[in-house]
Amino acid sequence: IFQGCNFHIALAGDPKLKTEITAVIKRRGGNVSFGLTKSISHVIASEKEINEDSSKVKQAYQLSCWVVPPTWVF
Repeated sequence: IFQGCNFHIALAGDPKLKTEITAVIKRRGGNVSFGLTKSISHVIASEKEINEDSSKVKQAYQLSCWVVPPTWVF
């Protein structure tokens, strides 16, 4: 499902959720990167971060990335 997709997980806190998301992405053929660069296709951010237009969300939009909530992965 996620072949060819490169994700950046921009969630603040909750390392268990980040681990679960990373595992699902990799299991479905995607890659996870710790840096937010132009090679990223999707940024995973919380609903709060998306609604408040956090700095990571703004940066993602500037790089033309899709910004999605964690539930989108599952």
